[in-house]
Amino acid sequence: MDLGGEQLRVIRDLQLGKIDWLLVAAPLLLPAIALALGILAGQFSDPSSWYWPAVVLILGILLGLLYRSKTRLGLVLACTCAFAALGMVRSHHARLIGPNDIRRYLADQPRLVRLEGLVWSRPRQQGHDWSFSQLYPWLPTYSLLLASSSIHTASGSRPITGLVRLETRTQSDGQVQPGSDPDGLGAFRPGDRIEVLGWLSRPRAATNPGQFDMADHLERRHVRAILVARSSLSIRPLDRPWFGWPLRLVGYLQDRAAEALRCGWSEGTCGHALVNALLLGSRSYIDSRTYQAFRQTGLVHYLSLSGLHFGIIMGTVWLIGHLLGLLHPTRAWACILVAGMYLLVIPPTAPTLRAAVITLVYCGSIVLRRQAQPFNTLSLAAIILLLYRPENLFDPSWQLSFACLVGIFLVAVPLHRWMDGLMMKYASSRLWWVLLYRLARSIYGLLAVGLGASLASGGIILYHFYRLNLLSVI
Repeated sequence: MDLGGEQLRVIRDLQLGKIDWLLVAAPLLLPAIALALGILAGQFSDPSSWYWPAVVLILGILLGLLYRSKTRLGLVLACTCAFAALGMVRSHHARLIGPNDIRRYLADQPRLVRLEGLVWSRPRQQGHDWSFSQLYPWLPTYSLLLASSSIHTASGSRPITGLVRLETRTQSDGQVQPGSDPDGLGAFRPGDRIEVLGWLSRPRAATNPGQFDMADHLERRHVRAILVARSSLSIRPLDRPWFGWPLRLVGYLQDRAAEALRCGWSEGTCGHALVNALLLGSRSYIDSRTYQAFRQTGLVHYLSLSGLHFGIIMGTVWLIGHLLGLLHPTRAWACILVAGMYLLVIPPTAPTLRAAVITLVYCGSIVLRRQAQPFNTLSLAAIILLLYRPENLFDPSWQLSFACLVGIFLVAVPLHRWMDGLMMKYASSRLWWVLLYRLARSIYGLLAVGLGASLASGGIILYHFYRLNLLSVI
């Protein structure tokens, strides 16, 4: 008798104990947790006192486990110790300031410098429809990220490294018209090299409880300083280097995608702003009134690209491949290609990178004819993103992204199976019962997902944003 995949899974789960099942189904779960704990320990401790002795101790335990144990549990524990040590090392390395780091040139007061660098991001117009904006005599009109390469001060010229937020500020009455660019910063594109004469300073931290912390926001994105230019005469374009072609390619694709969305939409309207946010992850066109409406109703997560948007796009590609009669490996390759192209036109935020890694791992398992395990795939995504940027662990977006998925796996999936079993007790072959069962299954499936995500993310939302909307379950 041939057994299906679900029957084989149930038989395997019954034969294995809880620990053995965890080691077989999600061997990367414990290393991912250990990596996060190692980063946490390295972040909130003084590396000069206990750092290297602790690493040596953990590595000694690792070697002892590898030498004495040949079991699966011993190898997983050894790997867990190694990832804990790796987390501490990576956390310490991320906090090091190199000899040419731009943070070495920051002072308590703004400093006049001439800085050269590569345009790293598309210029973004700053909106000023917030309260008390008219009380500020100088307001930023445009901003972009600049990858600094050299700095010129009174003591001479030196090479530097680090991302800088470049702002143009003009004297204003607080009303900046959409599309206006008095300083010409909007003409620059990623990959251009420019020279700026401006005031270099540290990002300002929040001064009131609950206030948006710009310094913390920029630090999580590796932006080390703010450079303010007061006029267009302070910015001079230089030659376009050949090594800036990847940035120019990404900028070109982003511009073409934005132009494609403008077809049929009037720029500046609410519909155009929502389409840009839902498909391209650009919320610069959304006014504060619309954003607050989404936030108060608990729907602001729809404006942030995440696994939901990736799932819709990948599901559409998979369905098209199914209608064309393509085999599963071919459909998986198509999803990998579309995911890679989509990553080039959207911001590399924590939810999008997590969704992209999970998509690539899942499609890769189909190509290699392996069965993907949800917790193992999620653990692999966490390991990759934490090794890439250890400070992601303290980012609310990263925390919510992974917490929601964990809640869905732990709450929504078992609850959905329990409801399926309850409905099957009253199963019938009549047509009205089949239609009712399918409708009810869709409804309680959506409610289970909302409940699982809300239970897992509620504490994080309360801690960071001081509010909780119970309607988000629906």
